[in-house]
Parts: sequence; C-alpha cells; structure tokens
Amino acid sequence: MPDFYAQLLEWRRNENSSHGLSKIAHNFYAATAAYLEETRRAYETELRSDPSSARGELARRTFERAVQAARDIVEARARKVVQLALSASIGASADLPNSLSEDRALFDRVLATLR
Repeated sequence: MPDFYAQLLEWRRNENSSHGLSKIAHNFYAATAAYLEETRRAYETELRSDPSSARGELARRTFERAVQAARDIVEARARKVVQLALSASIGASADLPNSLSEDRALFDRVLATLR
C-alpha cells in the first residue's frame, strides 16, 4: 500500500474525476486527521531543531500539501452531499453510494433543513 500522502493524492484525483462520491477508506476522516497531526508534529520538530534546514522545508511543504489535498477531498465530498440532499428534497433518491457515516450525517442534516 502506498504511503498515506500518496493515498491522499489518489483519493483527491478520484474524487475530482467522479460525479458521485468516490470510494475511499471507511476511516478516511479519522485517519486523515491523525496523519495531518503526525505530519504537523514532524514539521514543528524539524522547525525547532533547525529552522533553515532542507528537511524542515520538505516537512513544511509536505504538511501544507497534505492539508490542501485533504481539504480538497472534504470540500468535494461536502459539495456532492449537499447537491444530493437538494435533489432528494425535491423527490430524488436518498441513496448515497460510497458514503461514509460522516457524509451520511451531513446529508441527513441538510435534507432535514431543506424539508
């Protein structure tokens, strides 16, 4: 299995290329939060030890890019879930293939608000 950063990039590519929710790991939100926290700590450690080192710069870029990739995935999924909830509020199916529990909770809240 590729490292988590590479997996994030693949999930972002898949999410952006599909109209519906793409298939991602069932623990995406928790695993991504843990990865970002770990990456942030590594970056801060490098920054404290030698602020001008190449390793510190690499850690900073990795953290920033990972945060952006995760944000892109979450925003794309949220946008799709809201669009599906809007459609469901006017009579379309309330089926959410490839949704995670967090996606379903957002869908249910938005649908309840729209109704």
